[in-house]
Amino acid sequence: MNKKEAIEIFSDLSNNEQADFLARLAWELTVAARETYEVGTDDLTNPKMMRSINEVQHRLLSQLSAMLRKDENRYPDEVFWQIILDNNQTIEKIVARIAVKFSPALV
Repeated sequence: MNKKEAIEIFSDLSNNEQADFLARLAWELTVAARETYEVGTDDLTNPKMMRSINEVQHRLLSQLSAMLRKDENRYPDEVFWQIILDNNQTIEKIVARIAVKFSPALV
């Protein structure tokens, strides 16, 4: 599944399904962030990746909050996903994995 297909799947979801998708993505990102931890310490093995995940979490949760408030000024789906997926292969893989779960054609 490519970036365009994942965006199309998301855009076809209802508002509630989109909120569920973003909540699942936020959870998946916490799991991915754990991969940056140095075992047995408070240090990070990959601070750059952790920073990237944190920035995505910030934008994602802002979008989710706007959706739940039915804020008409939230990012349009395509713009939001361009921001989230911009040159980030780790995030793209996580999004693709979740999109498969939400696509009726792929389930």
